[in-house]
Amino acid sequence: MENATDPPEKVTEDAVNMTAAAAMDTTPPALTNDDETSPSNEDGSAWVLVQKKRRTQADLLQGTKTSELQGKTTQRKPTTSRPPPLPLHDYKAILRPLGGLRLDQWSRPTLTRAIGVAASLPPAEVDRLVFRLRPEQNLAVISTPHEHIALNLYSVQHLRLGEHTYPVSIYIAAPDNSCKGIIYGVDPGTSPSELMDHLITPGHTVLQARMMGKTSTALITFEGLQVLHYIRYYGAEYRCYVHRPRKQVCTVCLRLGHRSDNCPTPNCVTCETCGVDNPTPEHSCTPKCRSCGGDHPTTDTGCPARVRPPLNKERVRKALQQEQLQRDVEHHSTPSSSTQGELQAAGPNPGRTSRSRSRSRRRSRSKARSRTHSRTGSQTPPVKRATTSEATGPLVTNQPFLPLKDFNQPDKNQGAEQRPAEPREVSWAKGPPLLSPSSATPSQTLASAPQTTQNPDPNALHQLRAEMEVKLRALDARLRREIEAACTTIRQEFRDMLNQAVSTLKDTLNDTVATLHNLISSSISTLSTDIQQQTERNMQQMRQEFAPALTLAPITKRSHPYTRPSPLRSEDGDA
Repeated sequence: MENATDPPEKVTEDAVNMTAAAAMDTTPPALTNDDETSPSNEDGSAWVLVQKKRRTQADLLQGTKTSELQGKTTQRKPTTSRPPPLPLHDYKAILRPLGGLRLDQWSRPTLTRAIGVAASLPPAEVDRLVFRLRPEQNLAVISTPHEHIALNLYSVQHLRLGEHTYPVSIYIAAPDNSCKGIIYGVDPGTSPSELMDHLITPGHTVLQARMMGKTSTALITFEGLQVLHYIRYYGAEYRCYVHRPRKQVCTVCLRLGHRSDNCPTPNCVTCETCGVDNPTPEHSCTPKCRSCGGDHPTTDTGCPARVRPPLNKERVRKALQQEQLQRDVEHHSTPSSSTQGELQAAGPNPGRTSRSRSRSRRRSRSKARSRTHSRTGSQTPPVKRATTSEATGPLVTNQPFLPLKDFNQPDKNQGAEQRPAEPREVSWAKGPPLLSPSSATPSQTLASAPQTTQNPDPNALHQLRAEMEVKLRALDARLRREIEAACTTIRQEFRDMLNQAVSTLKDTLNDTVATLHNLISSSISTLSTDIQQQTERNMQQMRQEFAPALTLAPITKRSHPYTRPSPLRSEDGDA
């Protein structure tokens, strides 16, 4: 045991040397032959060496893990982040090009400038728009918080790009805080105004309703994120299902994401059955899907590639919950008149406003109870019915919400609370009442008197506000429906008047043309008759003028100078 007899300075030097040697040793601890925990190494230097080697091993392992993580980090492929979501309460206008216009062939600033010119928007308003292009669907989304800008965008029908003018179709999409349901068995051709007028959805607001093409299925858009299970139409109960639309298939190019009316390649010729481009009349046609490769046509509704995942409304739900929480905090952060002094005395604490209010109310109520007990003494009062004078005392409402009828039709107790407190009747049967020393001071008497002024319940006010908002939304929806119905009626009447005016104009033109035709025909016949008569008169006059010159003298038979001799005659001519 030489190490045990060495002086402390020697042990310290050995420990330092062994520590340096361990630091220079690059052999992993798991491969070393020395046993650090053997009984021969029981001095302090051995434990220093053990700790040093353990730290070296930990550093090596940490370095290996760090290098592996760095290698994984460098080998990780960068992912394309999605664009941020559009503002929740903005109006979203969907631009759908027509006439073979491809939006991806034009720059975004060119498109936004053309849209601003077509919608008559100033440059400052154009800069505030959010223009998002969807090349796979050949459409664009325009987001704006202003309703008048959305209406201007809705009225755009043509875009001027370069030297050409392209027709476009713009419609306003449903808001994010909405959902869609469908019902079956409705009469085809039903107008949207008729659907809106006769649909009954208890507790829900219908934003829009329309028929899906020429089918008997009606598409209903509800406000909120929940679809009703059952609704009523003309009093009949219908089962309402969640609308799960499929991906659109173009019947021209057989691609997913757009329809044939806004196809970017309208001149493309594709076989709808086998999906062959530019097919010949003699090609062998076998059903084959261009989307999934299955043995069915591309336009088949059962194609698995057309299944669209349901819309994720979790972001909208969280945003609405956050807004509701913020409104609740703002509503509860406004102190009432009874607790304003206590909040000022306690100091500003915005993080615990609602809790401090509730605690202050409990404390004030407990203090009021203690004062009442101190005035009445230790005797337990007999149980009796509350009189009119006692009903004017403070009422404690522990109900979280109050119905609306409590505000519109106050009961007798509320009327008693609003009336001034009546003086208490004092019985003189047992002599004059004695005043206690504690109630001799007027200020103490006023301080201990019960407070008859009642503050409105914030929960009840919040419920009233929610009910008023629901009624306002319902009123707004009803007004919108009425305005839409009135506009539809006005449009129909205008179309009828226009058609009637056009038909009247056509009839007038036809009558005018017929009259002109008859007039021209009569004029031509009259003119021909006059010409014929004039010709006859001229001929007769000419005959009269040239008649003497054309008269012939009577024709006399002249003998021929040579007469053939006859045997009956002599040569001299005598018979």
